[in-house]
Amino acid sequence: MNSSSFQPLNGKPNVSITGSHFIEPGASKVVRLVVFSVIILASLIGNSLVLKAVLELPRRYKPFTYYLVANLAVAEIISSICLPFTMAYYETHSWNFGQFTCRLIIPLQVMAIIVVTSDMAAIAVYRYRVMTFPVKKQVKISIMVAVIGGLWFAALALSLPLAATRILVELPSGHKVCKSNFSTSDQKIYSIVRFVLSYLIPYLVMICSYGAVAVKLRRRQLRRSVEEASEITMTTSASRSNSYADPRAAIYVRPRAASNLNSRSGCKSNVELERDLKFISGGFLHVITDCARKMLESCSLESQKVSYKLPKMKNFKW
Repeated sequence: MNSSSFQPLNGKPNVSITGSHFIEPGASKVVRLVVFSVIILASLIGNSLVLKAVLELPRRYKPFTYYLVANLAVAEIISSICLPFTMAYYETHSWNFGQFTCRLIIPLQVMAIIVVTSDMAAIAVYRYRVMTFPVKKQVKISIMVAVIGGLWFAALALSLPLAATRILVELPSGHKVCKSNFSTSDQKIYSIVRFVLSYLIPYLVMICSYGAVAVKLRRRQLRRSVEEASEITMTTSASRSNSYADPRAAIYVRPRAASNLNSRSGCKSNVELERDLKFISGGFLHVITDCARKMLESCSLESQKVSYKLPKMKNFKW
């Protein structure tokens, strides 16, 4: 490791440069470059296709989430475009793209990353809102522009200090270093603020939003199960009371081909009874089948002997 002070190319005060070198095996370097290249190419192609698919849809078919996904794709494309510059910088240990790109590429990449994390947090919040308060109408264009524009404005404001302090420093070896001219204390403060705003808060928002959605879905599922169980219990109790109220309900009905029920007797038809049975879960099927048979036996006393053949269990579709 070496440490020395040199004059930057733009004539600003001297900056201390500390560097270290590690000799990487050739095979590892080739594999790493190939993997990075494939990732960059896949990101550019995939996000471009996503953006194209979203933009081609008519507006009436695009909820607010689609616009947030398109905005996420744009930020990912920008970040992917910046990656080759940073890869070349880390491989050659020299920034050979000039002072302008030194001030542009790294801050632009940081801004894109901030937009990605904040956009994902916005998607999580919107999904929680839709789950809690179902949206009947589409979000207005003005609100969409305000949200997406606010994400980019916040990311730009957070990356501007980085762009303002970037300098290009030339070393005696001929290598050029692109770095931020922060003091030690300012660098720590900026790093902490950027970490909190670009990573900590967005991920906490995502965890809370998706956690709340999961809890709400669980409660809704439990409430639905309780309602179904209560409905089954009430139906079973009513059927048993109607069946046991008439002592003649024990008459045996010989199974034959199904015929029509007497409409004046108030009994359910075969189709209606089969439809009701299909809504009952398998755990209570034998109870409901027994009650239905007793109901048919009771109804047969009001009309002629009616034969009814219960549907076979294998024909049921749950």
